[in-house]
Amino acid sequence: MTSWPAQVRATSPFGRKSSSTSPFILAKKRVCDIGRSSVLTSPCTSTISLSPSRVTSIVEVRPITGDRQRRVYAITPKSRRRLQDLPRKALAAPPHATRSDFALALRWHALLESGEARELVAASSRALEGRRAEIAAGREAKAGLSPLADVLFENAEAHLAADAKLLEDIQRLLDR
Repeated sequence: MTSWPAQVRATSPFGRKSSSTSPFILAKKRVCDIGRSSVLTSPCTSTISLSPSRVTSIVEVRPITGDRQRRVYAITPKSRRRLQDLPRKALAAPPHATRSDFALALRWHALLESGEARELVAASSRALEGRRAEIAAGREAKAGLSPLADVLFENAEAHLAADAKLLEDIQRLLDR
């Protein structure tokens, strides 16, 4: 499992120490403050936009003394669990469902335990096959009602077939 650094330190996007109250966070890649929201970059280079109040609820501040006083932000255990739950839920859902976070979750699969992403994609594939069976049964039950219904069923089947191919390709790549 790829882990986040134990601590992330406060700095500006230009590498200077920040003395403002709005946090600048440096994670594994980079995090910068954009107006009123902070952007947290994951180990997989995806970003999460957070308001300052959300930043304080997911990180703990630890003052560090030395040559200069600075703030160190560490991800809380509760936040780390929540972060791992996001790709779990999204990888278990069909890839093209309404408002699907599947693509983002796929980029964050390294946050999960080894093999867990494969299991979640396999579960999504099984759920997709169940949905394909439901669509086929619905098409059979409504056969001959309207040519428009046939077109809609064909479209749904094409989308599900494309999703099934996508999941097969992802499973093959994760099995490497």
